[in-house]
Amino acid sequence: MDTEFAGYKIEESEISETAEGSVYEFELEKDKVKMEVAVSPDGKVLKKK
Repeated sequence: MDTEFAGYKIEESEISETAEGSVYEFELEKDKVKMEVAVSPDGKVLKKK
């Protein structure tokens, strides 16, 4: 995640429980651009928007 989102600042984070297990959700910001990212416990990016 460090290389893919280099320079982004974490604005918010939370852990969600799903039927498949835990998911880490982050709201990132860089130069006024905001992005929401969901990451699995093993570091795989599940969703970006």
